[in-house]
Amino acid sequence: MNYIKERKPLLDVILLFLIVIGSLLVYSLWDKPLSFNVEVKQTKLKTFLNLEPKEDVIYQPITQRLKDYLDKTFKEDSARAQAKADSIKTAAIGGKPDATNVAKTPIGTGNLASNLKFTKKRGIPLNVIMPAGVNSKTQHILLAGDSMAGAAGLEYGFRKYAAYNGHRLSVVSQPSSNTILWSSQKKLKAAVTKYKPTFIIVCLGANELFIRGASDRKKYIRDIIKQAGDIPLIWVGPPNWRKDTGINAAIKSVIGNDRFFLSESIKMTRQYDGIHPDINGSVTWTDTVTTWIMYACKHKIRLVNPIAATIKIPKVTKDIKKEDTENQSKDSTKAVTSLPK
Repeated sequence: MNYIKERKPLLDVILLFLIVIGSLLVYSLWDKPLSFNVEVKQTKLKTFLNLEPKEDVIYQPITQRLKDYLDKTFKEDSARAQAKADSIKTAAIGGKPDATNVAKTPIGTGNLASNLKFTKKRGIPLNVIMPAGVNSKTQHILLAGDSMAGAAGLEYGFRKYAAYNGHRLSVVSQPSSNTILWSSQKKLKAAVTKYKPTFIIVCLGANELFIRGASDRKKYIRDIIKQAGDIPLIWVGPPNWRKDTGINAAIKSVIGNDRFFLSESIKMTRQYDGIHPDINGSVTWTDTVTTWIMYACKHKIRLVNPIAATIKIPKVTKDIKKEDTENQSKDSTKAVTSLPK
């Protein structure tokens, strides 16, 4: 009894606390839910770990600000881009002359060394010059893969390239996906059936950078390539933010050096998660990939840099023509190896 008397003040406090909590709960149920106006600021680590169910283990959704920027940019570019695309498509089917001249100029030689020298003299990107021998026909490009293929990766940059060059672009992007899922669910085959593309770019591997036994994924990679049928296909590796455990090597060994673009060494700006490229990073990545497609890959298609629209290329003089002719006979192997494979 004395024990209870000694602790009565504490018991009174506890009882009072329970009465207050009970009263608030009754009020909340009777009238309206309680709302505590307290904002909890998450750290970057907590935000990174607090992922939605269907997102990549490395994926962060694009912020509303980024989405608004994309919408605004595409809207501003739409009229000009559509006019260019219509003009190129008309020219491709034998209609009126191509008003944009993208399919005709600027054009370089088939020699990479001479084109590098040409662009260096004029201070312009290499992929402003379309080398000889590139397929200049209008394409329907299918960009397929994980979040790195979508709006958090290559999509922004490729939409600008597709619009400028008159190509049609369809994007199938599934966050959290990997080669096993794309193989087992036949996702590429379904996309091919739906969109009927003429050129396929696969971007998978970001969610498999740290797996054990990466070589075991080769059977899935082979199956994905098989799903494309006879359609020209290239594979863009993930933009590593740290050393991988072998997925890039596995993909390259299956698809071959001339159809695989290794992205691991590209320096690009990224979103706050430190993984996905931001808008500028997407452009940097796309610029490098398109240069490789036009100059070094097995299936070369026209992907002239949209910056060409703002550059006035001087006419090729007799001296330059003579220099290019001389360079044709030189070995450009060393220059070719300078491009990412």
